[in-house]
Amino acid sequence: MGAYNYKISEYAHSTKITNYSKPIYTDQKKEKRSQLSETERTPEMIKHSLQTSLNRTKNTIYELSKSNDWEYFITFTFDPKKYDSTDYDTVTALLKRFIDRTRKTRAQDLIYMIVPEFHADGKKYHFHGLLANTGDIKMVSSGKLDNDGNDIYNIPSWNYGFSTATKIKDTVRASAYITKYITKECVQHTKYKKRYYASRNIKRPEITYINSATTLEEVISTYSPDTIKSLEMGGALNRVTYMEIDD
Repeated sequence: MGAYNYKISEYAHSTKITNYSKPIYTDQKKEKRSQLSETERTPEMIKHSLQTSLNRTKNTIYELSKSNDWEYFITFTFDPKKYDSTDYDTVTALLKRFIDRTRKTRAQDLIYMIVPEFHADGKKYHFHGLLANTGDIKMVSSGKLDNDGNDIYNIPSWNYGFSTATKIKDTVRASAYITKYITKECVQHTKYKKRYYASRNIKRPEITYINSATTLEEVISTYSPDTIKSLEMGGALNRVTYMEIDD
């Protein structure tokens, strides 16, 4: 198709309609990335690049997470006596080792979305994640409850430090919550590195592009008001409006 002004994204429990005030042309050439060196880039350019990268990462995590039903929310930390959790390459290698071992021995159909959190101390990392199809992954009660009164479990097979897992009651809320761990500081300190880990079998949103003269107001009128959550983001050249509809 040559152009579109509506993008329809179907998630596990909701639909997002993105409306552009001006059509997006699919044959438009993408802007070439700046060839300037780090020393030649202005503070404004660096700030803009950082924000763009942050938005892109958060959006990808959000899109993937919202497309799945999740069972557990997990946190993985590292034993400082054994591992250097300030080294991103080290902690991600340990995470991948755990995932590979788990899929081979306990849950071959495991679905996951795991993201790093950069500590407030500006040095260390740990991970948070969403799991589904957990198979034979052993969960042991810690005897404690979280702030919402949910049982907190530990995962003995995570032998690199401390672990927690809580059963997810609201998968939509959990999917949105996971994006909060990706911050500007995290993006800045993980430049040119992966900022999230998603399984190959993770479900992705079904996306449809439409070029239609139908106005956004007409689209909205076809839905029940109490199912609509909308957020309009400005832009002088092309206003973009996001409208999310709960199933």
